Amino acid sequence: MNINKCRTTLQLLIACLLLLVATASMTYAQSAAQFTPTDCPEQFAQLPLQLACGLVAVPLEHDAPQRGTISVAVFRARSTGNNAAADPLVLLQGGPGGSVDTLLLASAVSLTDILAERDLVFIEQRGNRYSVPSLTCPSFVEKYLMSLANTSTADQLALEASQSCLDEFAAAGIDLSAFDSVENARDIPTVVIDALGYSSYNLYGVSYGSQLAQHIMEIAPRGLRSVILDAVAPRGQDFDQMAPEYGWRAFKRLAEACAADTTCADANPDLEGALLGLLERLNAEPVNVTTINPTTGEEINVQLDDAALATVVFNSLYDTAGLANLPGLITAAAERDDFSWAAQTLVALVSPDFSIGMNFAVNCSEQSYDDSQPIVSPNVPKIFVEAISEKSLENKTLCPIVNVPLIASEANTPADADIPTLLMSGTYDPITPAEYGIRVAETLPKAVHVEFPGVGHGAIMSNTCPASIAAAFLKDPAAELDLSCVKSMGLRFAVSFELSERTVGTATFLVPNDWTEIERGAFADAMMGSFMLVQEEQGRVLEQLLNAMFEGADEQQLGTPAQRMLGQYTWTIYTLRLDSESMVIFAAGAETNANTYLVLLQGDINNAQQLEEDLLVPTLTAFRGK
Repeated sequence: MNINKCRTTLQLLIACLLLLVATASMTYAQSAAQFTPTDCPEQFAQLPLQLACGLVAVPLEHDAPQRGTISVAVFRARSTGNNAAADPLVLLQGGPGGSVDTLLLASAVSLTDILAERDLVFIEQRGNRYSVPSLTCPSFVEKYLMSLANTSTADQLALEASQSCLDEFAAAGIDLSAFDSVENARDIPTVVIDALGYSSYNLYGVSYGSQLAQHIMEIAPRGLRSVILDAVAPRGQDFDQMAPEYGWRAFKRLAEACAADTTCADANPDLEGALLGLLERLNAEPVNVTTINPTTGEEINVQLDDAALATVVFNSLYDTAGLANLPGLITAAAERDDFSWAAQTLVALVSPDFSIGMNFAVNCSEQSYDDSQPIVSPNVPKIFVEAISEKSLENKTLCPIVNVPLIASEANTPADADIPTLLMSGTYDPITPAEYGIRVAETLPKAVHVEFPGVGHGAIMSNTCPASIAAAFLKDPAAELDLSCVKSMGLRFAVSFELSERTVGTATFLVPNDWTEIERGAFADAMMGSFMLVQEEQGRVLEQLLNAMFEGADEQQLGTPAQRMLGQYTWTIYTLRLDSESMVIFAAGAETNANTYLVLLQGDINNAQQLEEDLLVPTLTAFRGK
């Protein structure tokens, strides 16, 4: 067959891949890894990146090429610099099963210094959302959401949901045993070197991506110049076993930081007692909360017991941007029975875009999941241990029906590759604490480990300090790193801004001076949000701009616009609250005979008041235009 005919459209490519599986023994020797361009997903269209999207065919099983190929999705952002380094930074998402899209979106804001030096290559691991086949399973999400309505039947529904996905994969002829970390690791040099044509590259992996990066260092190191491991996951680690210990310690650190901060302590006088009281209460009598299904927009019922709340708090500690808000949310639940945030978080834990099949395959091939008990110190409250440990039963029940073989035992031994490696950990990380980073660094001959205060799970996108350290490491992996910025990091419970004047077009306005300009008139901070100025060079068209922006918006979420005289202009201000996404968007418009201006401010819904009072109002008051 003529393989070149398979490189025209995504639909033809998929059809040809199916044919290649049947004829692999004849065609594989003729084919070489190639990047086949495809259209980029719509959500990437507005990013300030020179982005190319495509697929690369890789062997289903690298040691048995006659079994055919699958395709890995690749997104390459070209460097913005004039003298880009020849070695790109290749980025791997966590999960396992997480799509690279969230990593790509965050990188557009946080990794501008690195992008100025070299290309960024985002690889969607085999089986994930944009790769072919995609092991996402929408029916799992539907049944998962159903299971939230009744804690007593949740385990059975989760098992049924898992079985239905496994049945779907089997019916499609998908062999989950080919979607393990070893095959996944061997894909990377095939994509980067053979298909994209780089002779060497640097590697970044976060969470499971850091574990995958260690596999690459050991079994497929071809072309590796340097490695960054973020939220470090050791090979072979049973995370369920240590989750209660490290989860409680992360929360305890948050409670202590709150108690040491006057503003937080006054608002949350006994954070630890509040959480333990809630767990005891919900263990005795779960509560029912109505929230929104983010997929359908319909209302659904969520029943919260102690295990559900512990899971919510545990997962909330991942989110660096949300750490400062968590004490107030726990207090709101304890004092005012406001559990809306907990229900929203629980619903958001599983997305239709998440590759549940890849998650099953990797998790169940990494460990045997025996009956080992949690390892906890005596100071971890029993109610928290029991609540968190309930979720660890899932793999013990699930893996026997997933029925994939364990990877070779040597693949779970500590990595010891002689490659320059920067390891990054967050002080508040509940699942991959600094101990893991230190442990992995001990066996790597050229390793530097850095712990970042005020950070949860994943450091590089959380703050300019870890991003700048990573950029310096990539410039010269052998040089001693300047870590002085780490001393200035920490958790800020009160939102505050230092504003400086910027001019774009005919407008002058205020923006936080540490926010990054990602494109002309658009500024962002990985933790706080984003600011954008839209200028229409004709007057009196504000109504059309606002109508275009909010077309189809829910009137209840949007509310009634306010008219405020601030500085030189009368501003029409809309506030759009997206509770299911914990997001607030302010849109403020003003017009003159010559120009129409629209100021957009987006941030965490829990910071809405501070964003309005301390950022939106000052910048509108100082705004000058024509």
